[in-house]
Amino acid sequence: MQPLKFSYPKKFVWLAIGGGLLVVAAIYFLTLPVAEIVVVRRGAAISAIYGTVRIESTLLVPVRAQNAGFIQLAEPLSAGRGAIGRKVEKGELLATIADEVTARQLKQARADLQAATQRLSTRRPRAK
Repeated sequence: MQPLKFSYPKKFVWLAIGGGLLVVAAIYFLTLPVAEIVVVRRGAAISAIYGTVRIESTLLVPVRAQNAGFIQLAEPLSAGRGAIGRKVEKGELLATIADEVTARQLKQARADLQAATQRLSTRRPRAK
């Protein structure tokens, strides 16, 4: 019996098989679902899924200010869970912008003013 002779070179056959496997693997991985998005409803848990998720807000409110700094919520809103569902009245303070650099400069200016005032009050009157 004689060995089989291919009309194509062996390299071409192996490249075709490898290419076919790559195409099948690409189709398989592209058809896998990435994530399932479901609306959360209150009720008893039927099954549990363990994993790590990232929760993103669907509502995005851009806030812009003329000054740089950190946003600090007003006292009634900084109560955490107690502020959930709370109605906001017109003109009510929601937050302030805390600019640490400006606050430091203001504190320094007040200290300088107080020191200058004390120096002026302790200065002795000139003798005539």
